Amino acid sequence: MRIKFFLTSIVLWSVGGILMFAQAGGEQTLGDLAETATSSVAQIIDLIVALCYVSGIGFASAGVLKFKQHKDNPAQVTLGHCFMLLFIGIGLVWLPTMIEATGVTVFGTGAKTGTSIGGDIFEP
Repeated sequence: MRIKFFLTSIVLWSVGGILMFAQAGGEQTLGDLAETATSSVAQIIDLIVALCYVSGIGFASAGVLKFKQHKDNPAQVTLGHCFMLLFIGIGLVWLPTMIEATGVTVFGTGAKTGTSIGGDIFEP
């Protein structure tokens, strides 16, 4: 129920933002609105990459701290929790590199791609 409410609110806020952009520009066409929306894709990519790195380091640090807790009290903290947090952290730190490498593998090196430092996917 909460997920449905959360997704509905995201959609409504997105539509409201699009309508706000459409009204703020005066005589903007739908193409101008789409160009404005796609120009911010590089910033969104940077945000996602930063969140992956920060949360990955956080999960890996929590995994190391769980190892210490497991050493102190093995009955209360299982070794599975330690490895789970550590592997999630490693996966999140590795995720941006994996996505970029997968894009090159699937689309080739000459394809228009988005990167963490701003892509050229929407440039002519």
